[in-house]
Amino acid sequence: MSGTRSHEADFIHIAERPNTDGPYTILTHEILDGNPGALIHVSRRFSLVSLAPRGAFFIPFVPGLTSSKFHTPASRFSSDFGTDLSLASEFYGVANNHYIAVMYSLQVRRWVIVNIDGAPMPLGAVFNVWAFASSDVRQGFYVHRATADNTLFNTSSLDNFGFNGRPDQPMLVTPRLPSPPIASTPFPTPYDMSALCHPICVWFNDRDGRIGYEGRTGRWNIAYADYLPIPTGASFNVFWVGANYGSFSDAHVRICVSDGSMSNQVPCRVASTDNPRTLLWYTQTMNFRGYPENLVYGPRDAPGTPNPNVTCLSWDYQRNVPVIFNENGARMERGVGFVVRHF
Repeated sequence: MSGTRSHEADFIHIAERPNTDGPYTILTHEILDGNPGALIHVSRRFSLVSLAPRGAFFIPFVPGLTSSKFHTPASRFSSDFGTDLSLASEFYGVANNHYIAVMYSLQVRRWVIVNIDGAPMPLGAVFNVWAFASSDVRQGFYVHRATADNTLFNTSSLDNFGFNGRPDQPMLVTPRLPSPPIASTPFPTPYDMSALCHPICVWFNDRDGRIGYEGRTGRWNIAYADYLPIPTGASFNVFWVGANYGSFSDAHVRICVSDGSMSNQVPCRVASTDNPRTLLWYTQTMNFRGYPENLVYGPRDAPGTPNPNVTCLSWDYQRNVPVIFNENGARMERGVGFVVRHF
């Protein structure tokens, strides 16, 4: 599935044998190929279940299952999205309980999605990709780098005139890794990235002392939800989801907050919520008080609970709603929230 507006693209990427090796899977798109200046946000989805026609065979996520592959006949899938499912259609769902990032490979001159801990990328892993051909700081699509001046312990403060002082203007964030050395192998050379292997969340500082850092009042922040320090030099792709879309609601954004009643899941009530083909992207968030009330789905008075687990998108056909779930089966505690963007 793909949509392109000259400098912008959204599409589904599938890890297949020709494009995957070790911890990497290589992205291919006309605005990305050979373009180290591109900006990419990636969200994991458990399977191609959202491409399946209504009523198709569906195997739900099994808590605690972290490595098995579910199979379904290729005929079960709808193939009218311009996506080649020939190799990936044998996989119905692949767990990948690892934090991911994007990285430009100087070796293959392509962007790759990578398991930060170096674990092998499973064949059949599926990702929703939102990309821009270049950064634009004025529009809120840019690379944020952690420095000694803007970072303290597990929090790095953002600075952009578009969303400074505006708690109703959240963003999506994807870690961006430095390119590894060029080698003679056809895929990038693995290197130690363990210092960057952490869950990401965003939050607005309104002087409530949340997660132990006052920082700059009225600023958005990127934080590691496991409370470990962000190293100097760490980079993140920032996508201000309100930019160029008018009001907050026009940006098709919702803040989805767990009420603690759905085990390891939180439902994502967004527009077109009954359409399993809708592309979604998300980033964990905390501190919901500044968001417009009608755009917060879930307990608005929740404390903003950090979730240190690897998360993933799926579709709940019983409730007819997309869900974000913890891949390791851990409980989604009350107050865990996500910024969810859809097209």
